[in-house]
Amino acid sequence: CVCILGYAQNIRNTFFGCQLGKTSPKELVQKLKTLGYEVKWDTKNSFYIENVSFAGEEWNHCIFTFYKNKLLAVDFGLTHGSSSLFESFVSTAKEKYPNCVLKEITNEPKHKLISIQNEIACLGIGCNDSNGPDETILNLHYCDTALSMQQNDARKNDL
Repeated sequence: CVCILGYAQNIRNTFFGCQLGKTSPKELVQKLKTLGYEVKWDTKNSFYIENVSFAGEEWNHCIFTFYKNKLLAVDFGLTHGSSSLFESFVSTAKEKYPNCVLKEITNEPKHKLISIQNEIACLGIGCNDSNGPDETILNLHYCDTALSMQQNDARKNDL
């Protein structure tokens, strides 16, 4: 996505008092435990918490991913979302970031994904109901733009 004007509202880049692109795993775990969350390790570079309130919804989980010991991404997942909730989040993003262009990555009947980014952060909003409307998965994905670009460059160099 391309921001048309440089003074568009910034995409959120701070979660639970920790900033994308800056916070270490140790700092984030300490903060989450202080807030009363039980932290569960998912992989070497990611962990998650469950039952999270965010953006007016109760999310099943929130996954934190790291690159070079810095917080790369925060993903909120809701397993009983809906297409209408996806459309509501997209509409809100369009209102909140009017000077940015939302890019449709996928717009299939059962799988939709949009993204918007600026020089600081990226927001992806996804909806997948390929298992039926009762099992629709809704995701909000926030990532640090610069750190994500570093990770992509490293992948390209390794190929």
